[in-house]
Amino acid sequence: MALQQARGRQAPQIQSEEQEEAMSKHLEDPILFERTKEIMTLHSKEFVDYFYQELLHAHSDLAIGFRNTDISKQKEKLLDGVAQIFELLDNEKKLSQYLYNLGIRHICYEVTEEHYPIVRNVLLKSVKHIHKSEWNKKYENWWSAVITTITDHMMAGCRRIREAS
Repeated sequence: MALQQARGRQAPQIQSEEQEEAMSKHLEDPILFERTKEIMTLHSKEFVDYFYQELLHAHSDLAIGFRNTDISKQKEKLLDGVAQIFELLDNEKKLSQYLYNLGIRHICYEVTEEHYPIVRNVLLKSVKHIHKSEWNKKYENWWSAVITTITDHMMAGCRRIREAS
């Protein structure tokens, strides 16, 4: 019941001005945005493989959450999610709602707030890995803001369910 009630609610506004400014940089720097999108597309398999390798091997305590998961399907879901986020970057309200609902769904996978900083770091490391020699401070700042926004909105969905329970 709490899950259904929370899904129907509007996602809270939780993005800081700095996050919003860094995320909106893709509008000011379309070359950075298009190039990072291209890199993510060209190296998507390498990205998800690296992400799950790092997440499950470096943080074996999280592997238990994947015990009944077909990892190849999980990789597809991650790629679909990344594509959806790129599509919604220009629509803050829809992006916020999508991520909030994603956080709610992740409760079913035993994800807790303590997992989000770990995932945030592994995501950033994975993005850096596929950008290789092109990685620089501009990419790092932009991706840090995007990933922080993603995890903050997902944690908000997670918190809403926990508070309602």
